[in-house]
Amino acid sequence: MTLAGHTSWVHDVKFSPAGDVIATAGEDGTARVWDAQSGAELLAITDRAPVYSVAFSSDGTTLATANGEGQVKLWATESGRELGVLSTPAPAVSVAFDPDDRTIIVAGSDGIARMYALDVEDLLEIARERVWRSITPAECERYFDIRQCDSS
Repeated sequence: MTLAGHTSWVHDVKFSPAGDVIATAGEDGTARVWDAQSGAELLAITDRAPVYSVAFSSDGTTLATANGEGQVKLWATESGRELGVLSTPAPAVSVAFDPDDRTIIVAGSDGIARMYALDVEDLLEIARERVWRSITPAECERYFDIRQCDSS
């Protein structure tokens, strides 16, 4: 079978955990999701920069893309809806989820791999360890997308 749809280089390809779909990352600024049995394109995600890497969450419901502008984007694999963006200091050339989907690791073109916590409770715990004052409600909403942070 041939998965044709990208208009330039394909940089990466991954099977979903269940093996029923395939994701591809392209120089043309797209990530595409394909049916593994038929080869039919199920989804085309457009980014504004070359997409260098793709990774599925352990349940296959989220796709991470790493792009040449230093961004990792999270997408719903069913709808293609953008779920979030992580900015990295250098172009992101590879991305992977940890087995629990609580962390993403990103390889940068600067020779550094960086880990990012995805779980809000994990982020709050890191903040509590590093911040010497209480997190304000405005900061909770801005950085964690929740109205109130537990003050403990």
